[in-house]
Amino acid sequence: FQSTPQGAFLSANPAMATILGYASAEELIREVTNIGEQVYAYPLGRLRLLKALEKHGSVEGMEMPMRRKDGTIIWTSLIARAVPGADGKMAYLEGQLAEVTQRKKAVGELRESEARIRALFNATSDSVILVDVEGVILAINEHGARRRSLTPEEMTGHSLYDHLTPHSAEHRRLQIREAVRTKSPRTFEEEREGFSYSITIYPILDADDAVRQLASFSRDITASKESEETIRRLNENLEQRVKEGVFREDLFHR
Repeated sequence: FQSTPQGAFLSANPAMATILGYASAEELIREVTNIGEQVYAYPLGRLRLLKALEKHGSVEGMEMPMRRKDGTIIWTSLIARAVPGADGKMAYLEGQLAEVTQRKKAVGELRESEARIRALFNATSDSVILVDVEGVILAINEHGARRRSLTPEEMTGHSLYDHLTPHSAEHRRLQIREAVRTKSPRTFEEEREGFSYSITIYPILDADDAVRQLASFSRDITASKESEETIRRLNENLEQRVKEGVFREDLFHR
């Protein structure tokens, strides 16, 4: 298409007319007398384009909403350049327009999906870590990073093993290798810095049935382990008392 800075079409092809909902390029040129008000969803969109052309001379991939003939709002991607006149000022602009409504919708849905996943990711009190087969952290939730006094951003892209004691790191490597080999979850317990954790590693298979990533869920079971130990000691004490009571009773009857 070609248009004047004032907002009139000089030329347009059939594809441009189709995108904007007109039966032909001739109808588009005839009926649209003010591009900023009739085509752009918001008049400031046209002004934004003109300012960018004045400053840079051309734009590529500028996305903005536009209005079809029936009033439907669509998203477009614009490539345009300013063509100067004899006085050096913009005589007209020319460019190409592509509709990207579906792509914008898909991107929006993906972002919403990512936001929901992120919310679920951070909702659990477990440490959740996504790693590749080499142990590089691809994602980690806030709780998992907070255990190490870091943020998810500070840990992503680094090796998980760098954040474990040498003994724990070696044990984790073995568990990950076994999960990759068997393509089955691995559950085990780990003691670190006075805390007890129950850890399950789930292999994630790709379309070729190969393990490319693994999800690790780590739950702090220190309190329950301490409770179990307390109950065990109480039971032992009770059993000892019962035995002592039986022994004393035997002595009494003798």
